[in-house]
Amino acid sequence: MAGMYEHQFYLLSNLQYWHENSQRYMEMALVFLNDGMNEEGLSFAVMAVEDMLRAFYIKFNGSLLYTQASYENLIMNVRLYGKMDLDTELFLYDLLLFASNYDSLGSILPTG
Repeated sequence: MAGMYEHQFYLLSNLQYWHENSQRYMEMALVFLNDGMNEEGLSFAVMAVEDMLRAFYIKFNGSLLYTQASYENLIMNVRLYGKMDLDTELFLYDLLLFASNYDSLGSILPTG
């Protein structure tokens, strides 16, 4: 019986870790974006979303991720549980695409 509670505590502590990590990344994203450092801000925003999706994975599945799940697989996991609408899903994919291709988009982006 103690093993079950230890496992539950381990899951909850991991859930809390990913959630808090996501919050810290988002705070950093805002600092960079407010200072006109858009590329860095977008990178931190993507990391924040990815860590929050990891927290959702633990919450919905009751287990940890033991492999490096892709951003797309993490989004798909949340969608499978009906916890994400299409607009949110498309926004998250756009964020990833935008951050991944920032250099090629640099000529059309406003500067600080």
